[in-house]
Amino acid sequence: MVAGTRYGTRARGATTVGGGEAAMIRRVRGGVAGVLLFAALAAADGIPVDGRVVTADGEPAADAVVGFEWQFRGKWVPFQRLGVGKDGGFTGELHWTHRPMVLLALDSAGRNGALRVLKDEDLKGPFELKLQPLQEVTGTLECPELGALGPVTAAVETPEGARVFRISLKEPKFTIPLPPGDYILKAVAFDSKELQKPITVKADGPLDLGAVALEPTAIARAWGKEPHAFRATAARGVDPGVTLADYRGRWVLVAFWSADSADCTRALVPRLNALVERWKGSEERFAILALHEPGAATLADLDKRLEKVKAGSWQGKDPAFPILLDDTGETWRAWGVEKTPTLVLVDPEGKVVKQGTDQMLEARLREGK
Repeated sequence: MVAGTRYGTRARGATTVGGGEAAMIRRVRGGVAGVLLFAALAAADGIPVDGRVVTADGEPAADAVVGFEWQFRGKWVPFQRLGVGKDGGFTGELHWTHRPMVLLALDSAGRNGALRVLKDEDLKGPFELKLQPLQEVTGTLECPELGALGPVTAAVETPEGARVFRISLKEPKFTIPLPPGDYILKAVAFDSKELQKPITVKADGPLDLGAVALEPTAIARAWGKEPHAFRATAARGVDPGVTLADYRGRWVLVAFWSADSADCTRALVPRLNALVERWKGSEERFAILALHEPGAATLADLDKRLEKVKAGSWQGKDPAFPILLDDTGETWRAWGVEKTPTLVLVDPEGKVVKQGTDQMLEARLREGK
């Protein structure tokens, strides 16, 4: 296993550990996540957090590590860490974003731990965290229909939706130490649906989940086949009655996006604009069609939602490729789109390319295909 991506909220005066920015599979990595993270922190409320960590015998656990938003970096470490004194006491100030959060303590050996879920109605300490033996949860993620899985992002949450751990996996096998209790195991790979598997960890021993199956998306099931029909109720830069058959002989990148997603507006759209600029004069070889999520009934509605981002990061410019609307949601449902942004690359023969992206499109253009 490798380190999980950095994410979460930050406690004032706490030690932050780790690098990178929050990113899930199929989401654009980089500065956008950092912008969103620090914007959330700026709007958060500062909440004092204090308490004490004790062993199973009630003795002070001075060697314990206490914090929020844990990740794996060769060992489990918190993104935000609270100092622990010789008496096992800890204190700090949490930037509270009004969602359930897990306060987790582990001993220095990583063999014993305790957690408490903090909610809006239960923020007043002091909190006592009593260490107990952790139990290893093991398993192997697989998806026979997708074949070998690429990188997988996994997380463990409580039933209330409070995240305990988050990790990025290079290998399908995983081992996660947890205190006894009920949890939700989440995992997603490129072109898989997000797994949400309830698990119960008992105090009497480890939990082996065996093979844990991921389900492919509808787009993954269409690899090597012609995609579903394309429907648009309004369009800019192309006729609303356009079909993918109209582009036979060209590469077509279909981008499902949303004006409400910063990953789309601040990362994807500028990136696609740059691609179009680099390949000016090659319009007969490729096309980009951006289908906005259902909800914008007219182009005027969409323009209003994009006013701020157009004046800001787009520097007053419109996307350099056609924008299509389908307020019926028919295309989104038929293609099985679950998240934004989602990219689908269709080859010149009209077939869906396996794990197609804008980077793959540009590679094919460079190869002269």
